[in-house]
Amino acid sequence: MLYSNRAMAYLKLVDFKSAETDCTQALALDKKNVKALLRRGTARAFMSMYKDAIADFESALVLEPANKQAKAEIKKLKQSGMAF
Repeated sequence: MLYSNRAMAYLKLVDFKSAETDCTQALALDKKNVKALLRRGTARAFMSMYKDAIADFESALVLEPANKQAKAEIKKLKQSGMAF
């Protein structure tokens, strides 16, 4: 949980690379950490890593099919054409 929480702080500080790194660490410890997937997806979207961001949001949906944030982020990225 430490890595996921610190990642949120990094996102707020606009330090997307550090946020992505912490989320990856959190996921190494717990592959079912939905918060880490959502936060890493957000960080990756801001770093223009659109395909990786969508993959993270889709992984979050596998774990939580009703997750509104993941659905909204995928829709936003695909509608903007950034996913391709």
